[in-house]
Amino acid sequence: LFRINIVVLYRLYLVVRAPTETEGKKIKNKMSSSTGSDLQALDVISGETVDCLTEGFMRVVGPELDHIRTNIDELIKNQESMLASIQENRREMEETALTSDISAVLSQVPVYRGKLVALSKSMQLIAKRGKKLQRRADRLKELRCLRDDERKREYERRMDHERRLEARPAPK
Repeated sequence: LFRINIVVLYRLYLVVRAPTETEGKKIKNKMSSSTGSDLQALDVISGETVDCLTEGFMRVVGPELDHIRTNIDELIKNQESMLASIQENRREMEETALTSDISAVLSQVPVYRGKLVALSKSMQLIAKRGKKLQRRADRLKELRCLRDDERKREYERRMDHERRLEARPAPK
């Protein structure tokens, strides 16, 4: 047996196979419009010879072509299922990538929560110190006012005492 190129065999099969009605009409139109030399070429190969050659060729090559066609159909079907599977895997991988991004963000939540808690405690401590300092400043201000009032009263007492001690002219 000899090996025949699959593409060549398939093309031969398409060319040699029995023509459809429309193809038959085209051939008849060509024959009626052709010149004498074309008709002589057609007379050399009779229709019976063409039919015999076609039938013999189809017996030899036809089963292989049918087998090849079923294999090609099976391959196409397998490719479609593989393509669908690959697309599904791609979609899952994209979802996994998004999930991993979300997981990375969510894993950072405790760290930032801890920082917020520490910052909150620090702010509360500063506020508490501020309140203490404000109370102390208020007390010191009150004490200063009391001291100032006391000094003022003391000054007034001294002044009053000095006025009393001042020499008065004697009455005449």
